[in-house]
Amino acid sequence: MDRRDALKLLGVLGLGTAGGFITGDLASKVSPSTLPNYSVLVQQPQGPNVPRPMVVSADGEVVVDENGRIVSELGVYPMEGVNELGGYTQTAGIQEAIAYLLNTGGGIAFIRRSDYYPSKIIHVGVIRDQVQVILQGEGLATRIHLYNNTGKGQDWAFTVGTPGNSPNADQAPPPIFRNLTFVNDVNEGPPVGPMVTGGYYTGGEAVGNGVILEDITVVDPPSLANKPGTPPSPIGWIWFNNSYGIRVRGFTYLGANPNSSGSTIIVSDGVTFTKIDESYFISTARAGVAVASGTGTIQITNTQILGFNIGVNYGNTDGRSKLMISNTVIGTDRGGVESYSAQLFVNTPIYVDYGFVDALICCSRLGGVISLLDSVARITIMDSEVHSLTIRVETRNRPQSDLLLTIEGSRIIGSGDGPLINIPSESAEGSVVRVRLFG
Repeated sequence: MDRRDALKLLGVLGLGTAGGFITGDLASKVSPSTLPNYSVLVQQPQGPNVPRPMVVSADGEVVVDENGRIVSELGVYPMEGVNELGGYTQTAGIQEAIAYLLNTGGGIAFIRRSDYYPSKIIHVGVIRDQVQVILQGEGLATRIHLYNNTGKGQDWAFTVGTPGNSPNADQAPPPIFRNLTFVNDVNEGPPVGPMVTGGYYTGGEAVGNGVILEDITVVDPPSLANKPGTPPSPIGWIWFNNSYGIRVRGFTYLGANPNSSGSTIIVSDGVTFTKIDESYFISTARAGVAVASGTGTIQITNTQILGFNIGVNYGNTDGRSKLMISNTVIGTDRGGVESYSAQLFVNTPIYVDYGFVDALICCSRLGGVISLLDSVARITIMDSEVHSLTIRVETRNRPQSDLLLTIEGSRIIGSGDGPLINIPSESAEGSVVRVRLFG
């Protein structure tokens, strides 16, 4: 895909000119046409002349035939009730490709460029053996559409965990999702998120060894594919839960869905360490929260967050959790050729809700409101560009809110007649607010 095609795609999503500065990054995510070394291949069944199997191994064994029928026992997931030999795939062949990897020692399932419409959740589990599953697509050209959810609550496209209480789960290498695009243009039911990890699917006490996301794009368009002008259901979150470590690199959220105004994109909860690097969170419809974190340390680097109500919601944490942000832009006013429309401003870059947070923000740009509710926080901003800040600190229950904000070696920039740093009077009642300025 060249730059012009990428710009056309962004226009279709309703992102307008805001997409221009990320086009180069998106286009670079599309893999070359040559196939990588793979263990099993997923493709659309129709070739240019004759039907072709939906899933076929590298050595030529057909796993799912051109009619969607599971014809190899290697494509049967090693847990009862997920799929069955002789049955038909309900996941466009992706579940069967994962089963093939689990049954043969792991490897790469390469998903060819096309549109895939699974109708149910897809399981990626360790089961008994220490097997690594790698799902690799062709970037924007490999599109997995989030299904129409007929259930009563939020669901997910993928679940990554350990069915049952497998003692080997802690030692298994993390699954890798690479060069894939998730599109929310089908669902009219409860939200569907791209994936959930860890405790949601353990059924026991095993803790998953995390997951690695590389060059993943989530597209949340303003209209359903089959109903122009009708917005899809809100996007469901990516939930990293009950895991040792999470690595996210090159993640892009492109949101223009008005129904996602209250949505959270990534939730990291109960994870020892989560790293988000070289990523974009962009919403022209003002989504709710870009990144939310519970207990665990989270590091955000080389990232832009634009058009959200809250940049980072850090809540229900313990005293050992840390928030580290560097080289990150959390939407602020710009001018001239770099101006963003007002809707891309982030109201609250950091919101701490009932917890303890030690945050370091370095070499970044942010402005708006820093908000605490029943929280104790030490936030240090260093070598950054700080636009006018409002410090809102509230105590309703316990603990008493206590904020120590240090701004060091930074520029503080304001506009209009308002103060550069504003502490509303209600924040001085029942809470403690201390602000230190150095250099």
